[in-house]
Amino acid sequence: MCMFLYGGINKNADIKDYKKFENGRYYFKSDTINNIKKDLNAHEYNFRISNDHCDCGTFVGKKDENHPDVKELVLHIKEMQNIPDIEWICISKKWWNDDIENEKTYHINDIDLTHLLANLKEKCLYKIQMFRKYY
Repeated sequence: MCMFLYGGINKNADIKDYKKFENGRYYFKSDTINNIKKDLNAHEYNFRISNDHCDCGTFVGKKDENHPDVKELVLHIKEMQNIPDIEWICISKKWWNDDIENEKTYHINDIDLTHLLANLKEKCLYKIQMFRKYY
């Protein structure tokens, strides 16, 4: 039984511009939030975001804000803000056979992303809104 990181981005995000991230360690596929949740609760692997064998050894969610795993994912997500038409990303950490039990939504400008990813709770789907905020 393994732990995995899952996630996705909104379906209408400009995937051509996102392709430059494909060769990195993390990659978020585009779809609807409902399809992503359905896939995660069906215990599928379509929305895994890492290219590692599994994510049991990741420090994302292990409360170490200075670990390279956390810093790498933070940098990746911040770079994703430049994708045309990106509205949101979602991310979750769970054992392969667990269901999503909670959902939380934040705007990227309102959170400390490093703190959030270092303290990611299992079985929770986090939606991070990426759209430009007008005050």
